[in-house]
Amino acid sequence: MNRTRILYASLALIASLALLWGLWPAWTLWLDRHDRWAELVQQQQRMQTALQEAQTLQKKSLPSLAESQSLIQTISRQRFGVPPINLPGGSVQIPINAVSPQQLAQGWDDIRTQTSARVVRAELDQTPQGWSGTLIFKLPQKP
Repeated sequence: MNRTRILYASLALIASLALLWGLWPAWTLWLDRHDRWAELVQQQQRMQTALQEAQTLQKKSLPSLAESQSLIQTISRQRFGVPPINLPGGSVQIPINAVSPQQLAQGWDDIRTQTSARVVRAELDQTPQGWSGTLIFKLPQKP
């Protein structure tokens, strides 16, 4: 009788340990659910923001070539202190000399957002006085 109790107790202990071992992954997932839910909500919000930005950019009308060149003229003089050089094929070259990182970033962003131009080449060197070099932008063409 004593041996059967020990046998049943041992079997119950082994079955309990097997059950705990099998349920452990589910238990850890259950404990982490709030953190994971918060991460998923944040990811969904970032994706919705990116979607709205993409839709805004798709709806934005492109300026004409002349308007883009005029805007780049203004931005280049304001941010970099020099006029841009028009290149064939709807490209514009902007030489910059000793421009601060903030001026470079703001001018680059202004050109990109206001004219929808994209950078095709940037040859820049950092010096103690600031950034110097050449930026070449490709202006958008209306279809």
